[in-house]
Amino acid sequence: MSTIAQKINTFITSLKASAYEIDADFEALIRLSLANAKLDQPMIVQQDATPVGDHSGAQKTKQLNCYNVFMQEKMVELKAQGVPGTDLVKGVSSAWAALSQAEKDTYKAKALLTTPVNVHAKANPQKKGPKGLTGWQLYVKLQMPAIKLDASIVPTARLGEISKKWKLETQAEKDSYKVKASTWVDAAAA
Repeated sequence: MSTIAQKINTFITSLKASAYEIDADFEALIRLSLANAKLDQPMIVQQDATPVGDHSGAQKTKQLNCYNVFMQEKMVELKAQGVPGTDLVKGVSSAWAALSQAEKDTYKAKALLTTPVNVHAKANPQKKGPKGLTGWQLYVKLQMPAIKLDASIVPTARLGEISKKWKLETQAEKDSYKVKASTWVDAAAA
C-alpha cells in the first residue's frame, strides 16, 4: 500500500517526465496546493502502523512542519553568528514571528519536500509508582494520630498545628526523620 506522500512524489515525477519544464518553485507550489486541499493527509489507516501505546522499539517517523524546517536553517545561521545556546530558540522564535505569511508558505512548501525523520522515544521510560516518603511526610504521618485525639483542634487546622511543631524541631531532629523516611515501611501497606 503506498502512502499519500509516495503518490504525490509519483505525480511530481510524472509531471517532470512530461514535455513541460517543471522548476523547483512550481513543484513547491504544487505540493503546497495539495497540502492546502488536504490531499497530503492519509485517508486510510496503514496496516503496518504502530498501535497506540506500543513501545516495542519500532522506529516511528514524523513529517517536519514548516516551523521545524525554518528552525533547522535558522539554528545553523545563529550558531555561525556565535549566538549563545540559551538564546537560540528565542532568536528562532522571534525571527519566525517576523516572517510574512508568504515567507512562511515557502517554508511550508519546503516541509512538504522533506523526508520524514525518525522520532526517538525514551529508551527506558521512568516507571511510575510510589516514591519514598520525605522527612516531613513521615513527621506528619507520625504526629497526625495524636493531633486527631485533641478535640480542641478542628480538622482543617490539624496540618497547620503539625507544621508549627515541625518548625520548632531542630535541624538534627528533622534530618533524623529524613533518614527514618528513607527506610520506612508502612505496617498497613506491608
